[in-house]
Amino acid sequence: MIELELPWPPSVNHYWRHVPIKRGHKTIVIVKISKEGREYQKAVARIIKESGVAPIAGAVAVKRILYCPDYVRRDEDNTVKAIYDSISAAGLWQDDSMVCAGMFEKRKDADGKGRVIIQIKPLSQGIIVKDAGAWLE
Repeated sequence: MIELELPWPPSVNHYWRHVPIKRGHKTIVIVKISKEGREYQKAVARIIKESGVAPIAGAVAVKRILYCPDYVRRDEDNTVKAIYDSISAAGLWQDDSMVCAGMFEKRKDADGKGRVIIQIKPLSQGIIVKDAGAWLE
């Protein structure tokens, strides 16, 4: 099992930016990762590199322990996209579609900064893995 301590992620509301671009008489909107999201990805990549863990091939189970920075009500799914995309960008797994099982806990962080403990366990039995994602049998 791999265990990593990651910083508190940006919410999905701050992770993406919609940028209007003029193309002739039309305006199109490009969706891209925000500066905050890119900085989070860099931080996660550094942590993974410094941990020395090898990339995982195949399906995984993930447990996320969310140490919230405050008592503000928040949905846990607002955190998952930044965490999983950052792990993918760092190359620890091929893609977050490889996550086949998981759970989470929310707790209050004692120091008020917020952090995430993520535990990743490769799954080996009863798994069919395809390029587009992984599925439990």
